[in-house]
Amino acid sequence: MILKKFVSALLICGVALSGAAALTTSADTSEDVAPTLAFDGDDWSKYIDVFDDTGSGAYSLKSERDVVYQGASAKLTANLTNPPDYAGGSEDSMGIMLSAEKFGLDNFDGYTLSFYTRFNVNIEGLLNEDKAYVFGQNADKELTTPTIKTIAYSAASNVNNYEKQFITIPTDTKTTEILIKVPLAQAYTGDVMYLDNLSLLYATDGDANPVVTLDTYNANAPISDKGDVIKQNKKQTTVDTSEVEKSSEGGSVGIIIVIAAAILVVGGAVAFAIVKAKKRFY
Repeated sequence: MILKKFVSALLICGVALSGAAALTTSADTSEDVAPTLAFDGDDWSKYIDVFDDTGSGAYSLKSERDVVYQGASAKLTANLTNPPDYAGGSEDSMGIMLSAEKFGLDNFDGYTLSFYTRFNVNIEGLLNEDKAYVFGQNADKELTTPTIKTIAYSAASNVNNYEKQFITIPTDTKTTEILIKVPLAQAYTGDVMYLDNLSLLYATDGDANPVVTLDTYNANAPISDKGDVIKQNKKQTTVDTSEVEKSSEGGSVGIIIVIAAAILVVGGAVAFAIVKAKKRFY
């Protein structure tokens, strides 16, 4: 009886260990460590980049700890002085890019990219058509997804909170890149949008590997879905009311002095006229 229990325990441990080993192996996309797309460290920057058809170098991605969904996020920032003329038919654009080769993959066929995103309030009216776009393309820069996913700027939803987005890449399309196109159409300096909890998972069964999304820090962090109010608020011009009051008071005093002087002049003239009249008749 004791021997049977001992053998059963060994079998259970063996299954658990083999399952853990299989999980680790299935998560590996390069050597022994899978990409970690958590934004509290620097590992994510090896796999996610910006693209810029304009050649302006205006966009950059940085870790963000104020406007987050969970743990830490990534923010897309801009320093754009000469935006493309989309009204004139310009095809140039900028945004965020994921390349299959950086994940150790030949392509993204069959994968689903999901993420949470949130716009900065200050870009209202600055994006071309007030939208960002998500799509796949092949090595020849040809569209490989049947539709282009749009993320419309909405002050009522994806400015005050993060919203979940996803796109699935069809099989047999040889999609080598997934782009999040964020087309600023006006000059702007500051945060544009924020990304969090980005994951890349295979949509069907097979030997393709999922990508680890969160590390321990993010996985244990509370979901806050909030942002720094000062950073998110539009800059407003303020007026020093004390200066206005002082100016107003100074103006009132000046008017009173002018009126008083006028009264004295008129009164003096009247008195002088009365005195002269009296001398004539008496």
